[in-house]
Amino acid sequence: MFYFNNNLTKNIQNLFQLVLMKEWVRRHAMYVTLGGILSFLCFLGAFGQQTTSDSMYSQLRSLERTPLLSRGVIGLMVQDQETGEVLVNYNAEKSYVPASNLKVVTTASALAILGEDYKYTTRGYIGGKIDSTGLLKGNLYVVGSGDPSLGSEQVAGQSIQSLLTNWIQLLSKKGIKVIKGDIVIDPTAYDANAIPDFWPWADLGNYYGAGIHGLNVSDNTLKLYFKQNRQQGSPAQFLRAEPAVQGLHYDSKVITGPTGSGDEAYIYGGPFQGNRLILGSLPPGDGEYKIKGSIPDPPLWFGYLLKQGLKNNGISFKGEVKVKSVSNQLSGADDWFQHQSPPLSELIRITNFFSINLYAESLFQQIAYVKKGKGDRNLAAHEIKQFWSSVGLDTLGWILLDGSGLSPLNAISPQQMTAVLKYMANHKRLNNTFAQALPVAGKDGTVYWFGKNTALQNNARLKSGSFTSTLCYSGYMTTKSNRKVVFSIMMNRYEGEMRAAAKKLQVILEKVIADY
Repeated sequence: MFYFNNNLTKNIQNLFQLVLMKEWVRRHAMYVTLGGILSFLCFLGAFGQQTTSDSMYSQLRSLERTPLLSRGVIGLMVQDQETGEVLVNYNAEKSYVPASNLKVVTTASALAILGEDYKYTTRGYIGGKIDSTGLLKGNLYVVGSGDPSLGSEQVAGQSIQSLLTNWIQLLSKKGIKVIKGDIVIDPTAYDANAIPDFWPWADLGNYYGAGIHGLNVSDNTLKLYFKQNRQQGSPAQFLRAEPAVQGLHYDSKVITGPTGSGDEAYIYGGPFQGNRLILGSLPPGDGEYKIKGSIPDPPLWFGYLLKQGLKNNGISFKGEVKVKSVSNQLSGADDWFQHQSPPLSELIRITNFFSINLYAESLFQQIAYVKKGKGDRNLAAHEIKQFWSSVGLDTLGWILLDGSGLSPLNAISPQQMTAVLKYMANHKRLNNTFAQALPVAGKDGTVYWFGKNTALQNNARLKSGSFTSTLCYSGYMTTKSNRKVVFSIMMNRYEGEMRAAAKKLQVILEKVIADY
């Protein structure tokens, strides 16, 4: 081995090797130089692919050097909708946590796989015979297929009470006056585990963390009311829950927050649990304040609602409410009712406009239910990735642990997100349906404030996605030169307030409109 030090005599023995080394270096210098030039040219080529706008690149780099993103990451992909030309590619191949931006993939997948006219069906059956006195010796069965809109506030004229009234009237028309049997609810179209793996514990008791069942009722949501107080730190008295859910108990330790604070109260408790702990603070005031929580067992609650509805309508019921599979018990049973949801085109609009996790999770699992006969989440993720692979998309790095994006372990790249958007934009039958299912910046849903009074307002159709240190926007917009583009911008691990971060991303998207 040849080595250098300050003692020349100790290196004489290696002089021959040094001469050979110099010759080797001389002969290879040209190749090294050429290799360096080629590498530099490749770098320039990659740099050119990264962005076609030096000012855009500089702006993104500058943003990364601010406290907002000094420890975070940002990726942006902008692509011509028709030609596919990449206009901006800044870290767009990397995977990011998408938050609710994942609903773009979920709703696009459901629309492409199930079709815009697809409807969920909830079915009722009567087991047994009705004698001349109006006595039914048998069970009432209700079998769900995962419909997220059953009794939902988002669907006009479909409150759960009005639906139950209509269904019970059908029993009366059949002459039923007494039921000597059970009410059996079957929610087994979906996973027995109502919560996707890796959802944060702090979310589960709140409305946006409601579990997903084969039979969902009234958004699986209840409302909790508190008496406000003006003194900071004083208790906010818990008043009532609507609706009242049998067996559900509340332990509230909510206090009054400082002036200018908002809703900082969180409900803790999981599916099938009868206790809820409520912590945090509410804004000061003199009136009532409402927060929303999750119902721990919607199928069971629906059974009790049906039982009470029978009583209210003069039908005597002497059995029990049970929740179980009835797949082998319906032979010979008579149809009682069939209830269909609004078409999928409307359900995906509701999902994206108001970012409803329950709807997204149902759409996610419904893909597996229709394709494989079971609403299993692993099967759903496989079917979705398989579909997008079949139409030429690269799904490497996609992590789909749910359909709503509530899991912080989901992952997708801006490049993949724009590929989904571009496919839907160029779909001959579904392009308008999907575009109309995305809210308009500065006008609709969860983006009603984003881009207001800028070039984005009434221009961009996009879906937002956010939770702690994560903010994303993906969708469609038209540039100053009347170019239609698809885009996805994702930012993870940023520091600071969400509104301030959103303003930074808004400015970047405004620049895309101006530059192209």
